[in-house]
Amino acid sequence: MLRTIIFEGDPGEVAKAVKDYIGKPSSAVAGVPPDTTTITEIGDQVAIAGISEGHVKFLKNMLARIKVPRGQRDLYEALYRAGDAGLSLADLCRAIHRSEGEIYGVLGALGRRIQNTQGRAELEAGKGHNGILLAMKAERLDDGLHYTLLPEMRRALEDAQLV
Repeated sequence: MLRTIIFEGDPGEVAKAVKDYIGKPSSAVAGVPPDTTTITEIGDQVAIAGISEGHVKFLKNMLARIKVPRGQRDLYEALYRAGDAGLSLADLCRAIHRSEGEIYGVLGALGRRIQNTQGRAELEAGKGHNGILLAMKAERLDDGLHYTLLPEMRRALEDAQLV
């Protein structure tokens, strides 16, 4: 049986809720910070995934700052549908009917959008990466570049009703 429980609140409230639910502080269970918000139970196994509420808030601000252009909405929708599997650059091109050059243009515009959102420098310092990597994971695999939305970006898109 798979069941996911989402706790909402500030980091202190979430840490208390996790502790009350499973009997241990969230950081003791999985080595994750106390702003953890999702617990997944599979049978008698418990997995805790860390989602930074501050990161989600930054991304929601980034999405709301100015109207999201069609290219970025298409990018978000395709990567959201792909889930944790993500998409290779070639598959992303096919999914949103754009060339590699056009995809790079969309990613560049997203980078500028992130760059110009208040709170970016503080978030980058805390995360150790910058630009589009605050919204998605980009890695080089056998089939080339591969993109996957971060859990925080998925949550921000859901909250903003963009997916």
